[in-house]
Amino acid sequence: MYPDDKRDRPNISYKIEEGSVKLTLKTSIQYIISFNAIIGQVTQVQNIDFLDLGMAKALENIQDIATKRNYVLALKLHLTTLMR
Repeated sequence: MYPDDKRDRPNISYKIEEGSVKLTLKTSIQYIISFNAIIGQVTQVQNIDFLDLGMAKALENIQDIATKRNYVLALKLHLTTLMR
């Protein structure tokens, strides 16, 4: 879901909570907004034809894995603002 050139990818950190399958990713707000817009558009038009090839393949791979393993994926965005 990110550019091929690793230098253009956002910094991502994650935390896996004990006893759960919840994966928490932390990254820049601009990538969250962009991803949210893409998911919103896919939901609205119910297809991925408008996406570039890399993004379309990434979403297809996620869907294929979820289907094969009988997973239900839920995406939730949580924005945290640190005040200093």
